[in-house]
Amino acid sequence: QIHHQRLKTQTKFNSTKNYKYNQLFIENLYKKIINEKKIILDKLEVKNVRKVTIHLYDSRRTFISNIKKFYIGSKIPTYCKGTIQNGEIYFLINNKIKEDSYEYEIELRRIIHEYIHIIYNEYICNAKERITWLDEGIALNLSNQRGKFRKEKYLILDSNLNTIDLNKLDHEHQTFVTENINGYDISYLTVKYLMETLPKEEFNQIIRQNEKIVKIRTNYMA
Repeated sequence: QIHHQRLKTQTKFNSTKNYKYNQLFIENLYKKIINEKKIILDKLEVKNVRKVTIHLYDSRRTFISNIKKFYIGSKIPTYCKGTIQNGEIYFLINNKIKEDSYEYEIELRRIIHEYIHIIYNEYICNAKERITWLDEGIALNLSNQRGKFRKEKYLILDSNLNTIDLNKLDHEHQTFVTENINGYDISYLTVKYLMETLPKEEFNQIIRQNEKIVKIRTNYMA
């Protein structure tokens, strides 16, 4: 367990294996948050955030065992690597990834993704009024998790986007990722479009007004 005063962040690593790797991962995570935090808060026009506790796991069995209590009555998505519960981050890392690899960098960015979810749910909207596609799209864009944009990577852009209702994309009801739809791609592209076409002030106004956001459809990307 490490408490980092500067970041107002506390990290708990739930493992006794690979101690050296895991401690180094935590230090690299702190550096990543330090480098990204100010930029993220500025983009979202948020001044200060509270201390956040991050629970890290390097065993999927232990990870699932610890988060299943939050999913009573619903199924944990098979793609789940991270979740926010009671204002804390739970994340499964792959400690077989080499430190100097691109995959390692993406793993750090995925936790930044979860950190952004907390900012959205506590400082931009009430968590009970969370709009899933907006929340995911903001996290994907501001975490730089997707790297450099290449249109050819997103086959969804060749589809009939008018048939997709953004507001029906939902983790709880298993509609976010299906055989035909990848809600992460759709959310990323929609928010990317909004961030690139709207002035910063207008973007921040609209993401705080759910009645306007729910009217946005994927044909804005066409």
